[in-house]
Amino acid sequence: MTDDIVLGYARVSTKTQELNVQKDLITKYCAKEKLNLLEIVEDKMSGRKLSRPGWDLIMENVRNHKIDGVVFVRADRIARSTQNLLKIVEEFVTHKRKLISIDDPIFKDLESPQGQLVLTVMGAVAEFEINMFQARVKEGKELAEIIGTKSGKPMHRPEKIIDWDKFDELHNMGVPKRKIAETFDISESKLYKAIKERENNNE
Repeated sequence: MTDDIVLGYARVSTKTQELNVQKDLITKYCAKEKLNLLEIVEDKMSGRKLSRPGWDLIMENVRNHKIDGVVFVRADRIARSTQNLLKIVEEFVTHKRKLISIDDPIFKDLESPQGQLVLTVMGAVAEFEINMFQARVKEGKELAEIIGTKSGKPMHRPEKIIDWDKFDELHNMGVPKRKIAETFDISESKLYKAIKERENNNE
């Protein structure tokens, strides 16, 4: 895997999130594996959409055989649905380009039956996570209609305490703030308020 010409790809779901952790991991990985990293292409939007400005640029280089492959941190950065992930894999295999995932070594053997099976499972898990999150949001809204609260949570609930070490860990991994809020069982608006208060206290 030496001297291959590659592009890096980093993605987060919202414009407020940072890409520094992913970009740093990609840069260090390419240096370690002696890959010729041209640049790191970025997207700040949902991974459920197959067409994204940054990813479209990646695919243009793949189809024109201008690069040997693309380096990314893990599978859910390039696709968040089983269908899209498998479409991407199929096109990379067709053009004999490499999908190089730092955290998912199975991409090294895409054409084997084992590789195809694991990729299907990985894509299904990513899609399952989103579907479960959406289901919980729907349940919360339905509960809100029943008990008359906007958040869908019982009134007089004890104030939740944010573990800032855990918050920093999740944030640096690129986890969306709405999911971090869910982890702490608070609303996204309360999380943003707490973040602002934390920043003010640190000034």
